[in-house]
Amino acid sequence: MKYIKRLKIYENNNKPNIGDYIITNSKTHSISSDIQKLYAFLNNNIGKVVDYDNNELLVVEYENVPENIEGFFRTNYKNRRIPQNNIEYHSNNKEDCETYLASKQYNL
Repeated sequence: MKYIKRLKIYENNNKPNIGDYIITNSKTHSISSDIQKLYAFLNNNIGKVVDYDNNELLVVEYENVPENIEGFFRTNYKNRRIPQNNIEYHSNNKEDCETYLASKQYNL
């Protein structure tokens, strides 16, 4: 054997692309009920990556944002900057994220 190729199974697998769907695992130590509601929303809903703000922040768009937490999102866009290290799961297929959320909800 003259050449040995390295397997690159997980290369770029930990970084979502624009158009991918994500689920976050954001945590807060705030006692504010509005911030707790925000993080509960982010952790239990699927967002879509629409842009990169810089190397560490993703711009993620959410649907059906409740009115009581709309102030935490950018105006008229329903998007929010999310650090890449807060991403629990991502996929280019929304159904995969829905399955992951369902399994997370029932502790499977």
